[in-house]
Formats: sequence, C-alpha cells, structure tokens
Amino acid sequence: MSADRYLFEVGALTIAFAGTPVSETALEYVRKGISGEIQAIIPNTALVGTYHILRGRYDFPREQAKNIVTNVLDAHRINWCSEISTDHVYKGLSLAYKDSIQGWDGYYSQLAKEYDATVLTIDSDFQDIKNISCELVLTDEQIDELTDYMKS
Repeated sequence: MSADRYLFEVGALTIAFAGTPVSETALEYVRKGISGEIQAIIPNTALVGTYHILRGRYDFPREQAKNIVTNVLDAHRINWCSEISTDHVYKGLSLAYKDSIQGWDGYYSQLAKEYDATVLTIDSDFQDIKNISCELVLTDEQIDELTDYMKS
C-alpha cells in the first residue's frame, strides 16, 4: 500500500467538517489532499454520506452541509471515485461476508485494494480487515472526547 495514497472513508470526511474539538487532524488530511501533498481518493458516495451525517448527527443546516460538500467537489487534485460499479458491490459484499464486517466497510476495503490505498478512517474495525492498510485519524483519547462532545 502506498503510504501517501489515502482512500477517505465517510467517517474521516465527516469529522473533518463537523467542527468538533477533534476535527483538526482529519481536516489536515483533507487540506493535504486538496494541496496535492498526499494522494487523496474520495468516493462520491462518501460525500453523500458526509452530507447525510452532517445534517442528521451534527444538525448542520441543509445549505451549510451542501456548501461544505460541494466545495470539496471543486478540489482538482482529489482523485474522485465516481462510480459504484456492480463489480465493486459484488467484491465488497463478498469481503463483508468473508470477514464478517459491515457492507460499507467491505465496499471501502475493496476500493482500497483496487486503488492500492490506505483507508483513512475513524473506525477501528478496519484494523481487523485482512489485506488492507488503514490509518486511524483519531486516537482512543480523541474518540472518547468526541463521544463526550456528542453527548453534550
């Protein structure tokens, strides 16, 4: 896996834009992707998911969530994964079944394999998936801080 090629999972993107006390680390990865410092691969589906979570979980107004997500779409140095092919679905679901993981995790894992990329995520479950590399953008302490923040 390329150390500077990252597939952004929806959780990492959402945290970057959510404005939480722990958002800065994830936001720094986005900045590096936009500037071309790292090779960022972002599935369009992750942006739709980011919009959904910003609206539903973080109570962002529709216009603000839309503006955040569409502004990212203007980044020309991002490598956009624009389709969710039938092949991606089959292989992702096969991984999900084989490794006993969630369907979306299987999908992201399949894309990471296809793009020879490290999954950038907040979900520690990716550490248990065979034959992929992941990087957690939040420490255990930051996850605890985020949990406390979300409760308040």
